[in-house]
Amino acid sequence: MKIMVIGGGGVGGYITAYLDKYCPGEVTLAERGKHKEYMEAHGISVYSEALGDRLVKVPVTDQPARAGVQDIIFICVKADSLEEALKNIAPAVDDGTILVPLMSGAEHERWIRRTLDKGIIVDTALYIHSEMADDYSIHQHGKVVRIYIGSEDHEALEEIHELLNHPGLRAYQAVDIRLETWEKYVFNFAYNLVTAYYGMPLGKVLEQPDAESIIHQLLEEVCAVADAMGIILPNRIGETQYRRILTKEDRTSTPSLALDIARGREGELDMFSGFLLRMAKRCHVSVPMTEKVDRKIRERLAAVRKEKGL
Repeated sequence: MKIMVIGGGGVGGYITAYLDKYCPGEVTLAERGKHKEYMEAHGISVYSEALGDRLVKVPVTDQPARAGVQDIIFICVKADSLEEALKNIAPAVDDGTILVPLMSGAEHERWIRRTLDKGIIVDTALYIHSEMADDYSIHQHGKVVRIYIGSEDHEALEEIHELLNHPGLRAYQAVDIRLETWEKYVFNFAYNLVTAYYGMPLGKVLEQPDAESIIHQLLEEVCAVADAMGIILPNRIGETQYRRILTKEDRTSTPSLALDIARGREGELDMFSGFLLRMAKRCHVSVPMTEKVDRKIRERLAAVRKEKGL
């Protein structure tokens, strides 16, 4: 079997280590730049509560086409790198290649099909706390990593379920994977946007006088757009996710979107607010708070880029 992982960050690095453990010799990692050079020379150091600590050495390439057509490709890049990454792997994809997006946001098939018209998509909702340190090491926290998977292609679904259902991952075949991805998206939409809006970790955000109102309005708007798109979310999901954000145990770490903005990178901004704004316009839904938050974040991003000369 030929397996490729696109992107070796917090998620991609962990998945690479997991796959290398259970499919040794079958995994190639697609990376570029200094990250690629480091991994080629030193491998990937993974420190994981769920999988165990591992030093992973797999082939690393910045030219996926040279690896040939793949059986399975895991897509682990952020929204601002997605289009370029998909164009790069296009020669490695044929009609039978299984594409597994391990990405933020929702409607992953819509994002992929904008660039790739081949391959079988097995969609996912992944729950993992994993991050890449400055030295490129991967740090995964928590004893359990959960993934929900779904596809109209039952053969491909079974193959991915068998591949991902070992110690280090708990894989579940979802009755409705679109619903699973939207439930996750609703939470991450409000959580990432409000922390990026203030440029602070959650604990500091919740000390701001208007923060709870902003969170509440963001959740109302994302749920309204989902409803207009025909997504049947659980009753009172907005209130449920509102309470989850307010009672989140980890209030000191900074979510990835806020970190990316501080570095002058757009990251997942288009997958969160950009996507919702486009869908809201298409469905004629008013989303004034999302517009306000998106505008403020983009203003901060422009200022950071100017300051850093990016």
